[in-house]
Amino acid sequence: MADGYYVGGYASGDPVMVPVVDVVEIGAGGGWGDPYERDPHSVRRDVAEGFVSIGSARQDYGVVLDEDDLSIDGAATEKRRAGGLQEQQ
Repeated sequence: MADGYYVGGYASGDPVMVPVVDVVEIGAGGGWGDPYERDPHSVRRDVAEGFVSIGSARQDYGVVLDEDDLSIDGAATEKRRAGGLQEQQ
């Protein structure tokens, strides 16, 4: 093969040639620690950048956002987080 050598394929079946640079960006993976302790502003940023949905922000991180302007509802977030993740599911 012309500009490299074959090292396998993607799940799509497309061949992978070396040298190749492949960049994969993902969000909301694995994480570290209790998601209910994550900074609400960081969660809001993830929603604004499309990594996390508004529903996931509420369900998974306990962060309540206004659907129109993505402002953080501090009182609702505090109330939701007070019970902890286990009680919300």
